[in-house]
Amino acid sequence: MVVIDVRLPDGDGIEVGRRVREMAPDARCMVLSAFVDGELVARAKDAGMEGYVLKHLHRGEIVDAIRRFHAGETVFGDGVDMSGETPAPGPDDDTRRLGTLTDLERRVLELVAAGLTNRQIGQELDVAEKTAKKHVSSVLAKLGVPRRTGAAVFHARAVAN
Repeated sequence: MVVIDVRLPDGDGIEVGRRVREMAPDARCMVLSAFVDGELVARAKDAGMEGYVLKHLHRGEIVDAIRRFHAGETVFGDGVDMSGETPAPGPDDDTRRLGTLTDLERRVLELVAAGLTNRQIGQELDVAEKTAKKHVSSVLAKLGVPRRTGAAVFHARAVAN
């Protein structure tokens, strides 16, 4: 059993998973990712991955998914459709994801939605630009969006509800 991150510091986790499956066809591989993206899901499926779990889940949910995967279950986390399509999140999913953010991260989300850069967010929060960037990355991961624009869309949808 292999649990691999989609984005590795020195490569592509899905490609590593593909090579693992080529070298050990009986190995089962599961992707752990901060992003739910139709293209990534389709690539994972094509590479023979049998699971795809999002990092923004609570720790217990991730551990449970890994245990179920280890027991032989094919596991795809909330919001992951292995057809390769990314379903539109529903209001309950938005509420759950918003609930994973700390008060500071909610403020960072507001600032991202307002179009501020990391430097401007740092100035607004009175922290270093590098710290602001870490906060933004944490927000993106918890929301399961790959870019700031996705966070801004999420924020607009959350404010409208």
